[in-house]
Amino acid sequence: MTTYSIHLYRNLAFLLIATSAFAKGPADQSVATIIDTTGTISTKKEPKNQKQKYPATSQIDVSSATISAPAQTITQTTVPTQAPAKTADASLKKKKRSRSNKVAQIKEKKPKKKTISTMNYLELKEGKERLMAAGDKEIALKYMQKMVPLCTDLSELCTLMVELADTLLETGSPDEAGTTYLEFTKLYPGHEKVEYATYKAIECRFNRILSADRDQTITREALELTEQFLARSDVFTTHIHDVERIRDACRTRLLESEISIASYYLKKGSFDEAEYRLTSMRSTFVPVLPSSEPDILHLECLLAEKQNNTEQLLKKQAELSERFPATNATHLITAQMAKKSKKRSSDRF
Repeated sequence: MTTYSIHLYRNLAFLLIATSAFAKGPADQSVATIIDTTGTISTKKEPKNQKQKYPATSQIDVSSATISAPAQTITQTTVPTQAPAKTADASLKKKKRSRSNKVAQIKEKKPKKKTISTMNYLELKEGKERLMAAGDKEIALKYMQKMVPLCTDLSELCTLMVELADTLLETGSPDEAGTTYLEFTKLYPGHEKVEYATYKAIECRFNRILSADRDQTITREALELTEQFLARSDVFTTHIHDVERIRDACRTRLLESEISIASYYLKKGSFDEAEYRLTSMRSTFVPVLPSSEPDILHLECLLAEKQNNTEQLLKKQAELSERFPATNATHLITAQMAKKSKKRSSDRF
């Protein structure tokens, strides 16, 4: 039996009892009705100032009564109760905690992407090979630089150092490449690639030499490397001709630099400094670069002329004309002598 039915039966029973009481008893008689949850209604009449006419209690069983009532639609409205502030805050915190836990779980599930600094040697090697195959040499270079201190295999380390130096040279870092080549030749002088590494180190230096009027430190370094290479010509045979060409070019550039300095001293009138330079040039370059002697003789003639040393001047002019008649220096001296002789003749007349 539903709540609605119980209420309906109770109201109906109350009406029936009230009607019966007014019909059979005094008007001032009050009726007390007791209804239990089973649908049984108990009534008790309490008369005022007279004896009870009817039984004290009567029971009406309405459980078997048939009641026809129009169909009604009952809509129950639930009024939300407002939770206390503390409960709402606790619930919000719980939701935030749950959300943060889910985010943490998602992050844990995602594999962390390794960087170059956290990779081991094998991972770096695989990454380097993949990048080299793709042609990304600049990024592969970073992998190689990280691999060198981690490599424990001597043979693989030798190959890696040469590859690193080659990549540095190809990516536009000749200084670092030359340093790496030289380091390789010092660490592994007996390796099969030491000739190649030495030659490439020479090339790196030679390609950076400056003009004759500038500092020649790099030129001297390149010359020294060529001499070291050629000192092992019995072993280094593959690039020997290229190294000899570079050596002569370095000597020529150094000679040009010395000629420039000596000419400056002559123009300035610093004859002692010019003479010192010419003496040094003759002892340094003539034995190894015979083609330098005509230029040195030409400067010696100019020095003698500036010093008004006629005897020395005629001596150097004769030596230059006899030994190097077809050189530019001889032609210059001859032209200068003819010009001065013509000027003397004109001054006489």
